[in-house]
Amino acid sequence: MSDPDRPLLGVLGGMGPLATAEFLRRLVLEADAVHDADHLPVAVWGDPRVPDRVGPILGRGGPGPVPALVAGIRRLETAGATFLAMPCNTVHHWLDELQAATPLPFVPIADAVADALGEPPAPGAAALLLATRATLASGFYRAPLARRGWTAADPPDEVLERDVLPAIADVKRGRLGAARERMLRGLQACARRALRPHDVAVLACTELSTLGLDEVRVDGLHLLDATVALARACLRHAQVPLRAAAGPARGADR
Repeated sequence: MSDPDRPLLGVLGGMGPLATAEFLRRLVLEADAVHDADHLPVAVWGDPRVPDRVGPILGRGGPGPVPALVAGIRRLETAGATFLAMPCNTVHHWLDELQAATPLPFVPIADAVADALGEPPAPGAAALLLATRATLASGFYRAPLARRGWTAADPPDEVLERDVLPAIADVKRGRLGAARERMLRGLQACARRALRPHDVAVLACTELSTLGLDEVRVDGLHLLDATVALARACLRHAQVPLRAAAGPARGADR
């Protein structure tokens, strides 16, 4: 029998569809569950028709996603959601506007990443954000990371243009093998050029979370997957027990 007082996560998804599916998979894998009933109840509104997020942030125009997202929020409210999450990084540019449209609290992805990182292992440690240009331009990661003592950093432009952005496009086309090869090359370049031993690379586009990159180690490079961090933050919000985390940095996910 269902418990009407139990938290129900409303997922505002479809941006993109595979990234949403990966987030749902992570909600299951990160829960310390024995039986089906131990998992977090979830309602999903996955609308791939949400207008482009990148163009409006970069000044290229377009209608913007807010009306479509608010319509999705209304669907989730009707479904009985008690809190919300968006497994898309770029759309968090509009988080304040969306939060103003509903009494249901959001679990923000940037806060989830900052909390998963915990306190930095050394002063001046950097979190290298492997993300869309719109996410980097928006800057919504900076304040949550700074509160934890981390500095938000952009990847080298060559890596962004040659590897990260084409890999995101490949995932949207279903070309996961090509996307993974691009990202492995990009991570190797980051490890050689940009990172110190105490820095962390953050997979800050949920499309990249579909490639299993959090399970690899490239030249000692520490990785943190924003999708995993968001899933764990949602489970924590609902007081669902978590599996032990294999954090990317010393002190992660304490």
